[in-house]
Amino acid sequence: MTASNEVFFPLQSDYDTWKKDVNDYATTKKKFQGMPERQTYLTEKEYKRVETLYNPITQKYTDPNVETVARQTEESNFINTLAKNKDNALRYEQTYNVINFENKLAGLEHRPDYPKEKPWYFRPDRDSLVDYNIITGYSL
Repeated sequence: MTASNEVFFPLQSDYDTWKKDVNDYATTKKKFQGMPERQTYLTEKEYKRVETLYNPITQKYTDPNVETVARQTEESNFINTLAKNKDNALRYEQTYNVINFENKLAGLEHRPDYPKEKPWYFRPDRDSLVDYNIITGYSL
């Protein structure tokens, strides 16, 4: 019966270490651990400078270096977008110009993904894939 009392009820030494640990924790949390960063205040001049970096009416940056970099980036993005859209369009459209029958893929023949021409073959009596004449309705 004494063994169960020792396990169930804490000893005085256990209580003392617990009390010491809690007090140490409380003092470390209450004690300030460093210096705060110095607060910076925005003046009206600095706020106006940030506000006027870009003019929305002329749609230009006030700094000429930033403006040239922005124009170059915008132009390269525009060219890349046009090329990507043209590639996507050629997937689904004709590969030749329907007005003058010029090849739209001229100059790309050396690429491995260049489309192969389908061989032409003669189909006697069959001008369509249906088994009947689409105008008269008679069977072929």
